Amino acid sequence: MSETKEYIECGATETSRFRSLTGNKWKEAEAYDLLKVTWKKNNYLCHSCYMNCVENQLRRLKREAKRPKVSVEEAVTNVDVAEDDDVIEVDIDDIIKEEIENKIKEGVELRDVETIMKEDIEAVDEEEVSMINLVEVVGSMARIFYEREHTRKEGPIYLFDEMRELLPQIDPSLKNFFDQLYLLARPFERCEQTMGRMKRLMVFLCYLLASLNNSKINSFKFDLAYYLDSVGTSNEGLNTLANIGITTTARAVDRKKKKISETHKEYVEKALKNCSENSFILNIDDYHNIHTPRQQPDTTDTSWAAHMATIITNLCPIPAIPRNGALNPKIVDDELIMKHLDERFMANLGISYYDRIKGKGSNDDLIEKLTLHSYDDRLAEKKSDRHIQNAILFDFVESNLKSVENYTKALQIVHDQEPMGEYLSNHVIPIVADWPGQFFIRKAIAHRILLNNEVIPRFVTAFLPMMGPLHISLNSRELVFDKYSLLFNDIYKGIFGENKVLGKTPRPWRIDLILYIMRMAWLDIVDFVYLKFGNACKNIEFLYLTDLLSNLIPLVLDVYAVHHREGNWPAYEEACMRCWSDLFLRFDRKNYKRAPLMFFSDIFFWMDTNHPLMDMITNRLASLSDCPVELVHSIIRRRTAKFSEAEQLQKEARFIFQHREDNAFRKYFVDSVKYPYTPKQLHILSRKCAVLLLGLFKKIYQARYRYSLIINSSNNINTYKLYSLGYEITDRHLPRGFVTSRKPFTTTLCDYLNCNCIDYSDCGKVLACGHGYHNQCLEKCQFKCLICLDYLKDEIKKNVDALKVSLVKKLGDNEFIDERRENIVEDNIDNVEIAAGDTTIEELEFAKKSFLEL
Repeated sequence: MSETKEYIECGATETSRFRSLTGNKWKEAEAYDLLKVTWKKNNYLCHSCYMNCVENQLRRLKREAKRPKVSVEEAVTNVDVAEDDDVIEVDIDDIIKEEIENKIKEGVELRDVETIMKEDIEAVDEEEVSMINLVEVVGSMARIFYEREHTRKEGPIYLFDEMRELLPQIDPSLKNFFDQLYLLARPFERCEQTMGRMKRLMVFLCYLLASLNNSKINSFKFDLAYYLDSVGTSNEGLNTLANIGITTTARAVDRKKKKISETHKEYVEKALKNCSENSFILNIDDYHNIHTPRQQPDTTDTSWAAHMATIITNLCPIPAIPRNGALNPKIVDDELIMKHLDERFMANLGISYYDRIKGKGSNDDLIEKLTLHSYDDRLAEKKSDRHIQNAILFDFVESNLKSVENYTKALQIVHDQEPMGEYLSNHVIPIVADWPGQFFIRKAIAHRILLNNEVIPRFVTAFLPMMGPLHISLNSRELVFDKYSLLFNDIYKGIFGENKVLGKTPRPWRIDLILYIMRMAWLDIVDFVYLKFGNACKNIEFLYLTDLLSNLIPLVLDVYAVHHREGNWPAYEEACMRCWSDLFLRFDRKNYKRAPLMFFSDIFFWMDTNHPLMDMITNRLASLSDCPVELVHSIIRRRTAKFSEAEQLQKEARFIFQHREDNAFRKYFVDSVKYPYTPKQLHILSRKCAVLLLGLFKKIYQARYRYSLIINSSNNINTYKLYSLGYEITDRHLPRGFVTSRKPFTTTLCDYLNCNCIDYSDCGKVLACGHGYHNQCLEKCQFKCLICLDYLKDEIKKNVDALKVSLVKKLGDNEFIDERRENIVEDNIDNVEIAAGDTTIEELEFAKKSFLEL
């Protein structure tokens, strides 16, 4: 205030700090008989007089007025509400907030208000602070915590604000303790993030003090001990912390996990009890920890990885699927696949995937899609999707899952669990699995049905193996990256700098990153490229790049992340057919060029017979996923040590599932992980990539009349040296037509055998397969590439015949497992690269203009 004031208590006139006695504060002072004769309402006191004569006296008198203590139940159900004429109890925060509001109204600047707040805290006199009876306070907290933990069976309170609000309702004498504890952290000198850490520390201190009074208050200590045990803290380390009083002992943790593990069968039975009318979706997958030297140097041996079988199920909210008519008696039907290929897919396979989806590249849930193969449930962007709340763990048992016998034993565990035996006698359960799971379970079914092999239990035919969409996505992405790694590495260096190398086996999130950047860059320039080259260009280098950018990259990004997760069955079905014909078959993936054929055979059989399974597939597609088992593996891997043995792993898995609701400690004390790039940063990276791609197409255009040299040929597969790009590629890197018996002509447009058009310039186009057709020739072929149709039919026949031979071979043969196993690695997001300079919109537009002017 600018004018001079005389303060009514001390008569001072030379101070900028003043307080007014108004509103509730006047009422409180009047109620406690603190007003002096010379005081009048709305007069001013200097700050020192105000604190000494009013504020401190009010606080002391309030604390002297003892209130009766109430139980937890009374505090929860009966919270007294003060009437207008009651004495108003004011919180320290409320006092300061009220003063801030008053000062702001009176024109005091905010920085001055902050100074006032700090001085208010310092003005709390020593007499008032000493009024806290620490013995009573700690004893009261101990009683409340004990009642919560042992009487009401509730978990710890992990939020300080919640603790500060709830406990004083039960015992009002705790209010001053929490106020002082809060002020001890200097809240007005620290930022929100720091105070968040201080509040977590205060919660820990409260439980530590309470356990000093009552050693049976252990829930917080156990949660901390269990977390430390799960991240690899040794028994010696835990016991040392227990000696200090911070955690429970390692033995206590192990004893509780063992107790939980021993009741797992009953727990599962209870979980399944009310679900017998619903459909189940099963996942069976192998898990192993990493080979590592033993902890104790008492031997020269090493402990090898423990191989485990994970058996989990998720409920599907549709009626149970009847067993009758679910199995195709042919096991795999090549004629049925060829029929649907010809009638439903072949015309669309001639159109590029980019054109089929009309170029759509949605940024909805962008970070979710880019972390699709990162199974860490700490990811902040994936919290809503990173849970196992709906899954049921049948068991986690030692097994390497490399034979029919191993899988049969795993299925036996499901069958023997009550009430599944009766359920399986009338209903079927789909099993979403990787290649070994599909093959060995189907082999068991084939032996039982085709060979009447009674070694295989009858209940095995109640399980229907299905292709896992997550493994399709991961294998297709890794395949694309592996086969085009030279190009990807060059683009990566161009974006992030010459000294940055993507490597041969980057983590899945990095593969997803470079694929996404290139996809968005292509969306930016595709129209300019085709405007320059036209739709009839058959230059090999041009086809090499456009096939990758228009077909393969968007396909592998969408097949699971978009189509399957959104439940779009028609789009997912076609995407799977494209993955088979344009990736797995083209690059001769021994296992995955056959796995989709088993999937298609079953789907087309159920479609033609109108089986109820098609209702699940078309309306509940997203639930038919192998993502839950990979998430479970990620959680188990992070909560167990690398040297854990099978029994320890089993106890841990069972404990995790039975305590999946108790995740509060991790929620409040374990930091989240964030994806390193924002959508804006990704857009900048894609612009930089677009300029690089335009540079490549510029080189190709300038050398468009030069032909790439064939430097080798074997089994009808040519090897080329690309003139402009400098890479060596094979026919498998080019569109599908180049691996057929009639490769596309590179000097003429039309590849139709009965073409009667003599002018190359006649209206026509190059299909996605690389074969070219005049418009009238394509119409004669019913808009299908007949060359590719014959090739695909031959491959279907050949691979199905090979499958049938393998399925009826003697049990014990490990068929098709010689390829690299599709292991899902823990995908930590680390070592983030920074782009080597930004590319502006103007620079990209200039690059487009320069390209068109060639």
